[in-house]
Amino acid sequence: MARQVLDTKKVVGKNCTQYKLVIDDKVTSFVCKEKTKDGLIKWYPFRYFEGGLPPLRKYEKIEYIATEDGLIPRVGFTTTIESGYGFTRPQGVAQLFRYLETCVDTLEAVIFTKDRSELSGGVLYISREDFGKLRARTKLFTDSTKREQLRVHQSILHKILPDLFDEPGDIVYFEGQLARFMSKYASDTIRLGKDDVEAITRNFNIEPETIASTKRVVDKVYIEDVLKEFKKIQDQKNNSRSLEEKWHKFFKKHTWIFSNIFSYPAVFLKDKFNVSGHTISGSTDKIVDFIYKNNFTDNIAFIEIKTHKAQLVQGAPYRKPDIYPIAKDVTGAIVQVIDQKTNFMKQHDNLTKGSSVQSLNSKCVVIVGRLSDLEIDAKKRSFELFRMSNKDVEIITFDEVEKKMQTVLELFTR
Repeated sequence: MARQVLDTKKVVGKNCTQYKLVIDDKVTSFVCKEKTKDGLIKWYPFRYFEGGLPPLRKYEKIEYIATEDGLIPRVGFTTTIESGYGFTRPQGVAQLFRYLETCVDTLEAVIFTKDRSELSGGVLYISREDFGKLRARTKLFTDSTKREQLRVHQSILHKILPDLFDEPGDIVYFEGQLARFMSKYASDTIRLGKDDVEAITRNFNIEPETIASTKRVVDKVYIEDVLKEFKKIQDQKNNSRSLEEKWHKFFKKHTWIFSNIFSYPAVFLKDKFNVSGHTISGSTDKIVDFIYKNNFTDNIAFIEIKTHKAQLVQGAPYRKPDIYPIAKDVTGAIVQVIDQKTNFMKQHDNLTKGSSVQSLNSKCVVIVGRLSDLEIDAKKRSFELFRMSNKDVEIITFDEVEKKMQTVLELFTR
């Protein structure tokens, strides 16, 4: 029996142009492609089995895949009607989007864009560049899994039919496999044991001393990258809530930075912690940006984050020409972090139930502003006099935090 021929028939409507599925020159009612007047092109993924109508949807939730400007990725997505449109399987993209369907209940469409990726409502907007990156990652995994699967099959067959099947040799290493393997594990849990070092030195033909040296180089490059990220955020001019949130994400990502501002060994404990005992979304809740803990005493510290654009002192002097009052960004942050500490003490038993943390006259820290923005010495002097006389809250500026990171980098450089 000859294979059925699939094609499309163009039907021009008032608001859009539809392409209906044609099977052996017979036009069906199934719309498999659509162009709207605003330039959006939609493909409706489907499966067709010989003699079966209507065609079956390829995905459980994704109704259509579209492009805003008519351009689609060259690999990972097919617009061949015989394949039924949609994401391709060989490089693992189809499996990724089927997994995405299980994670996003409202997902109903995927739209390729030029330069933005976001999930809005039930639509995933994804840039072609980001799609290319995820395709490259899924391809690495799919290729590696396929090679390992073939090796397992050959090994099994060798055991039961040794005369027909040779014992499989070692798997050939491909660039990027080690990075993908290491990315599965939290970096702060990785400890190289004796067997690990011996395996690395044997397989990669390098000396054990080189491993230690390489780690120092990697750490140095890592800190350099963190500094670049820090400076990139500092280049932003607007002092907004979104800027404060960017700083919060940055410090949460690199929690080791705050560990260096304490005079004792301190570790990150929690961020955006509700110290009032209500829900996080409550309007009366007190949310502290970060909580750190003393490694030895379990005493906690409260850290409040503002922005580098926050003012340290007011613009006009107070009576005398060399005395400047402290800006409300600083005083407000001080009151805020002390209030958070007070609320924590009130709710101490409830909040610390089942844990070893203590609040023993806990340290309070405010990260705010930049000393370099104080253009005259009188302003710097006024600010320094204020913070040195403030015994309850330690005030640290963003450029001082940056300097501490640079000091760590210098240790590696030496």
